[in-house]
Amino acid sequence: MIMDGAPQMSLAGTLETVAQHVKTMPFRRTEIHASMESCAAAWSRLEACAPVSWYQTRHWATAWCDSLNASGTAALRVIVAYDEDDQPCLLLPLVMVRQGLLQQARFIGARDSNFNLPLFRSQDRWDKASVQRLLRQAAHQMQPRPDSFVLLNQPGTWDGATNPLTLPATQPSPSFGHRGALQPQGEALLEKLLSKDHRKKLARKFRRLQEMGPAQCGFAETPQAIEAAIMAFCEQKSARLRDMGVTNLACDARTLDFMRRLSHPAAHDEPARMRWATLQVGERIVATYGGGIHRGQFNAMVNSICLDPEIARSSPGECLLNWLVARCCEEGLTSFDLGIGEGGYKKLYCPEDEPLFDAILPISATGFVAAHVQRAALRMKRAIKQNDVLWAGAQRVRRRLLSREPALPRQ
Repeated sequence: MIMDGAPQMSLAGTLETVAQHVKTMPFRRTEIHASMESCAAAWSRLEACAPVSWYQTRHWATAWCDSLNASGTAALRVIVAYDEDDQPCLLLPLVMVRQGLLQQARFIGARDSNFNLPLFRSQDRWDKASVQRLLRQAAHQMQPRPDSFVLLNQPGTWDGATNPLTLPATQPSPSFGHRGALQPQGEALLEKLLSKDHRKKLARKFRRLQEMGPAQCGFAETPQAIEAAIMAFCEQKSARLRDMGVTNLACDARTLDFMRRLSHPAAHDEPARMRWATLQVGERIVATYGGGIHRGQFNAMVNSICLDPEIARSSPGECLLNWLVARCCEEGLTSFDLGIGEGGYKKLYCPEDEPLFDAILPISATGFVAAHVQRAALRMKRAIKQNDVLWAGAQRVRRRLLSREPALPRQ
């Protein structure tokens, strides 16, 4: 009797443990949405309280879906998890992308966003088992069903809250993000960030620009000024790519539409709209920075400079960045970021490295095999990017390969 009863008690104990774990999970059910409209209420509720960046605002995501993904090449799938009171507790905005034989679920706008996060309530307690159960449960509800979730460039924490999606197996992303804390006095912060000699050189460069015509920095506020900033960015970025031998991708119709939707919302006072900082010499815009503000942080998304040698030697991009950082301080913002990637100027103005992580969760057998390959490729990319010698060599090879592509004629 004792031997017969022992397995039954063990099974009962196991079932009770499983039941207790399910009971303590932060979610009870999930919904899958195929449009921004159907999940608007849940998104707005979580956006109001979730520790996320500008890139997770509904305004940013809607602009991306309506322009860069207007052709429907990537199918929208938004996962919304609900708690025991049937309140939304986590929202994961994804698109389904086919890569060869694989169906992959990726973040909305992954290549255009610098920081990728779910929208989640900071008070909830997620663990690895809860996150894995959420993704696997959602995968079985999705059509087409993903072979894997490929969730790249995620900060481990945001505003002090742990990102739930970094709880399953993750690895460091190839590049860091760059963030910096601001303070009320802009000039005092710049004195702290830049050496006295560097600030003197920058002041001389700005005076040189002033000699070419009245030079001034400012935000584009009117529809006309915003449109001028967008067009200057596109022209300058396209010129930069042409000089590298790259086909002109900076100013295609979808990208222009995306920039305009972000910058010219229906309600002009939309807090998540894109703001454009410009440096003008006379009537000519010679540098731009475009980004958005959310929860006291300025997220810089794009920038450009005029390649005219006489102007470029005066570092118009850094002159504008110097003004922008000081202005953000004056406006009472608390932090500033320059996105992902390598660049000496990023270290100067945003000295805090923001470690980023990649999470790849396979669902199918095919996804499991592919995940090993993808993780290895990302580790190799990181090894190259974080080694100065290897990265310089990779850049030289890249320039050679790109120079073989026919460049577009200059206008």
